[in-house]
Amino acid sequence: MLPKIEDKYINRAKKSELKVLYYIFSHEKTDVASICLALEETQESVSAALAYWRAAGVVEDDEEEQDIPGEAPSLSDKEKTERQTAAKRQPASYTLAEITSSRAKDSTFGSLVSYLEKLTGRLYNAAEQGIILYLYDTLGINYEVIMGVAKYCVSMGKTSVRYIEKTVQNISEEGVTTYAELETYLGAKKKSADYEQKIKNIIGASDRAFSKSEKEHIEKWEKVYGASEELVSLAYEKTVSKINRPQISYMSKILESWYDKGLKTPEEVDEYFKNTSDRKKKPTGGDGRLDFDLDEIFEKPGAD
Repeated sequence: MLPKIEDKYINRAKKSELKVLYYIFSHEKTDVASICLALEETQESVSAALAYWRAAGVVEDDEEEQDIPGEAPSLSDKEKTERQTAAKRQPASYTLAEITSSRAKDSTFGSLVSYLEKLTGRLYNAAEQGIILYLYDTLGINYEVIMGVAKYCVSMGKTSVRYIEKTVQNISEEGVTTYAELETYLGAKKKSADYEQKIKNIIGASDRAFSKSEKEHIEKWEKVYGASEELVSLAYEKTVSKINRPQISYMSKILESWYDKGLKTPEEVDEYFKNTSDRKKKPTGGDGRLDFDLDEIFEKPGAD
């Protein structure tokens, strides 16, 4: 059964893309060789169609998909880094004849441009097509990654080719080379953005952006401490009761203290501090000195 597909993808799909869509859902196969044989389509055409529907969220990656015979070997990480570094020393510059020739010789590039035009809702001029050719051919970035990043940019209301180009390069430089890696990368980004929004809601800062230092604190809460929304809320309450205002750096001191003690929930924090009276003053050794517990003492930190 076909899933629900956004009208814009159906309306803008080429004949070959619609043929592939019908085949994979009527035969439940995404094997490129089988589709090529059944539909009498080229490998490039089928691969581009699968990429189109994958980027549209209709087709999922087949983790057991075999290498396609005759497909160009992928570049090693070192080769890709060297190629990208060298290419960035020169601005992308292609003549209309070169772009036309590339579209004629490489159907995948042609399908990539068509997909981006449909996605952004307008036709690309020669300069814009040259930017896409620069990413795809000169830098050697996977066309599915370009499609996926473009879809991500458009979802945020960013349709500029230059914005898409910069985002593709940034993500590629972070080691993302396949569509599966891109999904993982964007999933982590979304998770962090959602976490940051929860912090804003907790401290009543939904109408302002966090500073760089505040973002660093919050990233540590999420990725190092694994601090839940409930635990952060408790840290916020203790901060306000102590200094009469929310402060990210102060909350971070509290959360770090709890993390060092292995306290991961508000219940564990409450249980721990129920027994503080037994630890406040204890003679140590034989010299009669008192051992003071400083668990609940936090010095007021300076401004970020």
